[in-house]
This record gives sequence, structure tokens and C-alpha cells, in this order.
Amino acid sequence: NQLMTSIAQASANISDLQIQLATYWEYNAAEMTAQKQAQKTAELTTNLIIERTGLTTTTTQVRSPTTMTASTISKVQSRDPNS
Repeated sequence: NQLMTSIAQASANISDLQIQLATYWEYNAAEMTAQKQAQKTAELTTNLIIERTGLTTTTTQVRSPTTMTASTISKVQSRDPNS
């Protein structure tokens, strides 16, 4: 009888851990998706600003546990041949 009780408790603990692990992976996947969307939005916004303001950018990839990008932005000096 005590053996059956121990098996039932172990089974309940395993089920609880499975639920916790599934919840963790679901949350982790949602966080990764949100981070990727935020990064893409920031990149698109930066590119739009650069395009509309006539700036240029030099991009350097930085390797780390999370992807980070450093950019240097400078104003393009151009002369209008008509002026």
C-alpha cells in the first residue's frame, strides 16, 4: 500500500514537472518571437529614417548570446549640380 502511494506521488510530481516545462517552453517561444519582431521593427524604422533623411549607415555585426547590431550613421554630403 505504501509503495502504491509513493508511486502515485511520484507520478503526480512528474505530471506537474511536465506541465511546468511545457509552460516554460511556450513562454520562451513567445518571448523569442516578440524579441525578433521588436528587432525587425527597429531595423525597418531605422532604414526608413535613413532613407527619408538622406543619411548613410555602416553596420557592424556583434556576436553575442543575443544578436546585436551596432550602426554608425552619417549625413551624405551631395552637391546639387543645378544650384
